[in-house]
Amino acid sequence: MAMSRLGYDQLFKLEGSLYSRFATRAGRLLERPDDSWATIFAMQHHGLPTRLLDWSRTFSVALHFALINPSDEAVVWIMSPYDLNQEARNSPEVLEARSLGDYEELYFRGDAATEPDVIAIVATAHSSRLSSQHAAFTLHNRLDIPLEELHPKCLHKIVIPQAAYDEARQFLHLAGISEFTLFPDLDGLARELRRTYCFE
Repeated sequence: MAMSRLGYDQLFKLEGSLYSRFATRAGRLLERPDDSWATIFAMQHHGLPTRLLDWSRTFSVALHFALINPSDEAVVWIMSPYDLNQEARNSPEVLEARSLGDYEELYFRGDAATEPDVIAIVATAHSSRLSSQHAAFTLHNRLDIPLEELHPKCLHKIVIPQAAYDEARQFLHLAGISEFTLFPDLDGLARELRRTYCFE
C-alpha cells in the first residue's frame, strides 16, 4: 500500500472506501465483478493503494520493474514465500488467495487483524496481466514496519548498479520482456512504442 501522511489505521479504512467505489464504478470493466479477490487484485494492478504487495515468480519480470525510473541503483528483492509463511504462520504452504475466504468478509466486515502480520499468497490468473507477469503477492496486516525488517531472513536484496543498466535492458530485450508482454493491452503497447522510439 502506498504510504501517505495518513496513519496506518486510516490507510486500512481508506482501502475499504476505495474498494467500494472501485467495485461500484468499474462495473462491467471488471472481469469477475462478483469475486472480491479479483477486484482487489485489479485495484492493485491499476495503481490504487491496497494491503497487497506485488511479486513475480520470474526474475526477468522483477528486473524489468526495477529498471523503470531507477535512481542511482536498481534493486530486485528475492523472497522465499515458503520461508516467509513458515515464519509468519508456522506453515510453509503458499495458499491460493480464495482459500483464505472472501476478501470483503475478511477485511471489511471481519477481524483479519488477528491474522499473521504478512502472508505470501498466489492468485488465480484471471487476468492477462496476472498471467503475463507471473504474479504472486504478499498480503499485509502491518504497514508500519517494512517486510525486510519484519522477516529479514526470508528476503535477499540484489543491487543492480547504474553501470549495468544497459546490459540488463539488453538481457530483457533478448528474453522477450517488454511493456507489451507484461501489459498485453493498448496501454502496454503504447508505452512500449514510446520507449522504442525514444519519447521517454
